[in-house]
Amino acid sequence: MKKVLIIAYYFVPNSGAGVQRPLKFAKYLPDFGYTPIICCPNAKFMRNKKDDSLLKDIPPSAKVYNTFLLDLNWLFKLLYGLKLHSLVRWINNVLLFPAYQLQWIPFLKIKLAKIFRKERIDAVLITVPPHSNLVISKWIKKRYNVPIIFDFRDPFTFNLELKDQKAIDKRFLFEKSILNNADFVVTVTQTMKKKMEEGFKTKKISVISNGYDADDFPINDNLTKKKNSPLTISYIGKTYGEYTTMPFLEALNNIKNKLNEIEVRYIGNFTKNELDFISNNALEQIVKLIPYCSHDEAIAYNQESDVLLLVIANDKWKYNVTGKIFEYIRSGKPILAIIPEDGDAAKILNETATANLIVSPSKLKANPKILLSALNQTLNYSPNEDAIAKYSRKELTRELARIIDSLT
Repeated sequence: MKKVLIIAYYFVPNSGAGVQRPLKFAKYLPDFGYTPIICCPNAKFMRNKKDDSLLKDIPPSAKVYNTFLLDLNWLFKLLYGLKLHSLVRWINNVLLFPAYQLQWIPFLKIKLAKIFRKERIDAVLITVPPHSNLVISKWIKKRYNVPIIFDFRDPFTFNLELKDQKAIDKRFLFEKSILNNADFVVTVTQTMKKKMEEGFKTKKISVISNGYDADDFPINDNLTKKKNSPLTISYIGKTYGEYTTMPFLEALNNIKNKLNEIEVRYIGNFTKNELDFISNNALEQIVKLIPYCSHDEAIAYNQESDVLLLVIANDKWKYNVTGKIFEYIRSGKPILAIIPEDGDAAKILNETATANLIVSPSKLKANPKILLSALNQTLNYSPNEDAIAKYSRKELTRELARIIDSLT
């Protein structure tokens, strides 16, 4: 079989959304005639939570090459503790632009030289973020002249959170120059694809969304038919910065005395603002906090729920399609979505008919009773199974294999 080298900064046994995409590509590429060769930092050097249950998805034919790493998150923890936030920003945005993980590149080069000596690599997939991974593409192209695919899980230049025009211009120049090293570009949403096509005048770009792995869900789906008393609503994942569930919590606080009996489960890691809001507004009687857990346990909580909560907290984040949405649509549970109504995530929920409610954060803020009506009514759920099936990891890997076929 031909060999595909996957360069991924985040890989198992690290946990989190960033590892799922390269892991599932690696899992299913052998089904389409490709042996995955993965190059990633050794997880023991990284300040990330670990989930050994994910290791089972690495196929027997795959090879994983680990590198040394100096994870600057250990330094950043110290600097944040000393209130040296500006120094952290300088390291990220100036010293190690385009991302602090740029310091991995020297260790990566050493390992790649070994890999190319031992393996006959037919194509390279570089998955980002961190976008510093893209820097290695010029070196690979010059030395080995193999087809390279860039896999953008998140935007870089066209990140709607960016407000500093100088920072945007700097990113644009970097990204425009680095795209010349790619034989093909993959993004996860249509909006990202459109922005990159318009901004960089490139047509060698396609969309392969994130997805769900059917193997992660129980064969016996009796749990999907189970109803709880009280009604159980679950949010599963991690929040940070502005990516929070505050629009839901604020609406819940507004209507809490008018609700039928419900239990809201927050499963994962949450921001101080959210935790303080829950405590300060006596929402502990409704909201149950459950610590961060393994992916297998998260799927179990998913299946035990009556309703799954999805929040994209800003009306402007139309390109944002969180990885959890795909496991949500496969769950057999209706989704309560507080997201941009004309965004990419809403299009997926409408296509798959999996949402009981889709409402924008601003509209919910203006009228919290929308949430009350949704929670107190009878749940109607008639999903489009054919539409859902398109988002299986195996089918999505088939699309990647077709792209590799065209380049090799």
